[in-house]
Amino acid sequence: MTEVEIWRLVDRATETTVGEIHVEDMDYPWLTGRFAALPGFGSFRPLFDALSDRLETEDWDGFERVHRRIDAALALHRPEHGAVPDYLIRLDGDEAAFRWADAPFPAL
Repeated sequence: MTEVEIWRLVDRATETTVGEIHVEDMDYPWLTGRFAALPGFGSFRPLFDALSDRLETEDWDGFERVHRRIDAALALHRPEHGAVPDYLIRLDGDEAAFRWADAPFPAL
């Protein structure tokens, strides 16, 4: 990957970009990179912390519930293409890992 792609997390309610992911690596189907929180992201951080907790405890039903809340609140925008129909994302500090799809993922 020679050119850094910048993906954006956008607050669906205000259409404000609240975070950027500077993609550094692709390991299909996952993309990884540096996450930069922007003004407005702080109110969403607890959702990502809860998602990490559910993942670590293998609480898959809880993971799905939190993922749905994140998806309802935030859209993931692909560079030059706008919002993707579905995505999974994990944030760990300033590190991000995500995958996306052109169609909604099947229910877990």
